[in-house]
Amino acid sequence: MTTLRINGFPDHIANVPEDRVGWLRWREDVLAFRELCHRLAEEDHEKRAGILALAASDPAFFMAVFGVIHEPRGTTDFRLDEHGNVVEMYRPRGWYPWIPYPFQVKFLRWIQEVLSTQSDESGKGDGAVEKSRDMGATWLFCAFAAWQWLFDDDVFVGFYSHKEALVDSSNPSSMFFKLRALLGINRKVPELCHAPDTIFDGHRVRLPDWMFPVGFESKEHDLKLNLKHPTKTNQIFGEATTSKSGIGSRTTWNLIDEGAKIDNVLDIWSGMSAVTDHRFINSSADRREGDGMYILVEQARAAQRDPSLEGPRLLSLPWHLHPLRDQGWYNRMKARHGADPSGFAREYDIDWNAGQGDFVYPMARQIVPEPVEWDPLAGEVTCTIDPGLRDATAVEWFQFLPGTGGMYSCFEALVLKTPSAAYLAPILMGFPPGHEIRNNYPDTSIQDVMDLTWELRKNFIPVRYVGDPYGDNTGGAGTGSFYEALTLRSQELCAEYPDLPPVEIAVLTKYDEGARYHPKRKEAGASMIPRIKWNNSPRVRYVVESLQNYRYKSQDEGRLVQNEPNKPAHDWSSHPSTAFEYFAIIATIDNYLAMPNLSPVIPGQSSSRR
Repeated sequence: MTTLRINGFPDHIANVPEDRVGWLRWREDVLAFRELCHRLAEEDHEKRAGILALAASDPAFFMAVFGVIHEPRGTTDFRLDEHGNVVEMYRPRGWYPWIPYPFQVKFLRWIQEVLSTQSDESGKGDGAVEKSRDMGATWLFCAFAAWQWLFDDDVFVGFYSHKEALVDSSNPSSMFFKLRALLGINRKVPELCHAPDTIFDGHRVRLPDWMFPVGFESKEHDLKLNLKHPTKTNQIFGEATTSKSGIGSRTTWNLIDEGAKIDNVLDIWSGMSAVTDHRFINSSADRREGDGMYILVEQARAAQRDPSLEGPRLLSLPWHLHPLRDQGWYNRMKARHGADPSGFAREYDIDWNAGQGDFVYPMARQIVPEPVEWDPLAGEVTCTIDPGLRDATAVEWFQFLPGTGGMYSCFEALVLKTPSAAYLAPILMGFPPGHEIRNNYPDTSIQDVMDLTWELRKNFIPVRYVGDPYGDNTGGAGTGSFYEALTLRSQELCAEYPDLPPVEIAVLTKYDEGARYHPKRKEAGASMIPRIKWNNSPRVRYVVESLQNYRYKSQDEGRLVQNEPNKPAHDWSSHPSTAFEYFAIIATIDNYLAMPNLSPVIPGQSSSRR
């Protein structure tokens, strides 16, 4: 299907122009064709059946001929005068026939492309949309769902947002408000457009009654958060988001709207994978409520650049795709947001980093992961650990690559919640597949990592463990440090299973006084990033994404900042980035084993410098 061709349209208007003048002329032609279709359908039942078939065959035809959209604000539009010149036209607030912009037709084709992708393990059967403000993305998802509800069979669609009022209410911002308007259920939508002195005045707006399914009764089929088809199994339902949203009902596809406003959106996204083959998420750029939406968009962007990577399909809707917007419009909108430049950058420029502070490692944006595996014939293996009890613990494995001029590989990583050091110890030690201890770790990622650590253990590969240079983080067990608890637990497990090769987790924590402070760790990290080959696996890519998004705390707007901030912001990127810095400090110290104060943690002894 051609992206910008509408099936069923006459040849002279079948292709949607992308330039402003061409589109303005096309819009008036489509308005005339729309009026013709309505009149013919009312006068001739055979022609009505043909028009109905055309609407059923293409959601773009349905939208252009029968779609309706609400404009709650008066706005400046454009039209062509009798000489073909572009002139301004004031469009008052109200209901309008929906003549799609070219990017909106592409949007519908993108939805169709995602839904046509079946059993794709790389995630291309899902879609993420990042958008500039007022591009109509939620309206488009509603239009597509309404089209399927009318014409398809056995379609179940789930709509989700961070507030129930944005899913189903009388609020024009709610998705069910849009659905009821598009389907003609909302009888307050006028039959004809009232917009004097515009090209729209007097044109048909509301979906004609003959198009609505026979037998529909509002009390029976139009319920709160549930819209049922009277003669088919089609349903559209919705709910506000919680960590368990979307995991109960099996659906054809789900939409999470305004995903950036949902702090646990990754949990919701993951939970939906078990009940639907197709997930969509839609949002403007905003990280103030969390980084979940941002992470999904960046995964989609990486998969767009390299289709071999896992991640959803990405659709980006910048403001300049809109044929009625130009640089003058942009400048005026920017001036109106002069008191909030970060807000303007998020809402209109799709700048996910606006207001987030400065990058700690800007060079990390240039990292390109590649296939890298542990090599038993290569150099020393280092495992670096940044423990978190309330937050996630980050663990990363690096290997020195002889003959490369000082290069290393990061071949494996794991970020997980660790209730205790005792929980982490078996993962780091390694146990063979089928061992009873591995029954405590059903997670596939943990099992994969334990396969690796078992390979290291059974081949007697020495692993150097590196941790926090403070060295006295408590919380591992009793009053001892996390690292002391790791050592003790590894010793206990070796005694409990003497038939396996011995391995003791002794974590180096005293190696550089300056490493206790971020500026020194940053210096080491910045020098080490270009010297590492990063594995192209999901767990290592998460570390790369963490480094790419590791930022200093944002400064107040307008505040004069003369010095670099002391500490980065604490968020999802912190622990993987800090674990990397611990490794970087060790890797950049010459002859570190000869240093007098370098020693592993010994249970019962303090490992911090005073």
